[in-house]
Amino acid sequence: MKIKFLLIALLFAGRVVAADQTAYYNARVDTFRKDKNVYDVVMVGDSLTERGNWSTFFPRIKVANRGVSGDSIQGVLGRIETIRGTGAKRAFVMIGVNDLLSGGMTAAEIIPLYESLVDRLHGLGMQLFVESTLYTDFPGRDKTNEEIKEVNRAIADFCNPRSTSV
Repeated sequence: MKIKFLLIALLFAGRVVAADQTAYYNARVDTFRKDKNVYDVVMVGDSLTERGNWSTFFPRIKVANRGVSGDSIQGVLGRIETIRGTGAKRAFVMIGVNDLLSGGMTAAEIIPLYESLVDRLHGLGMQLFVESTLYTDFPGRDKTNEEIKEVNRAIADFCNPRSTSV
């Protein structure tokens, strides 16, 4: 499987707002559906993605921002068509921390969902760059960061079978 796994070795210092796929999520997805532009790259993820000013960072590349604050892997799975609709040939994906922080999931529960997401996106014919889930500084971070480390290791192994560590 030709998928790149990018390890982002940063501590996430912000605060995550839980996504419950209510009005805000639905409004973002509706905006995505109405966007008929064709892009080179699509950025997929949660608040860290949404808040990125990608056009400023990459002025010569048409970048679709498909980040939704507080989003989860299930949320991204639920809006695959809005990602496909960008026409992008490359996708950068960073998701998963909200599943742990707000969704109360474990790494063992997240990994199969993440693999399903990678398979679905890869099936769209895009070159896929899966970024590591960022560590957190939330209370109880040691346990959460251990779960994040486990998710990152599993996704790196899934995306690159020759990968040995994260």
